[in-house]
Amino acid sequence: METTSQINLSVSQAAYDRYISQKNVVSNERIRPDNESFLDAMLSVDMNATPEGREILDIIRKLD
Repeated sequence: METTSQINLSVSQAAYDRYISQKNVVSNERIRPDNESFLDAMLSVDMNATPEGREILDIIRKLD
């Protein structure tokens, strides 16, 4: 059996401070309103209008 070494995931305080002071961070805001469910969002657009939408519909169909 081969063993692997563990990855060091520690972060220095200086690196954390640099990260937290960044102005270009990803927002965690919701894309849809609080009162709109995932299904509501999917039904509100034409999923057949784009290749990506058709691919998503095909994947959902295959779930059966």
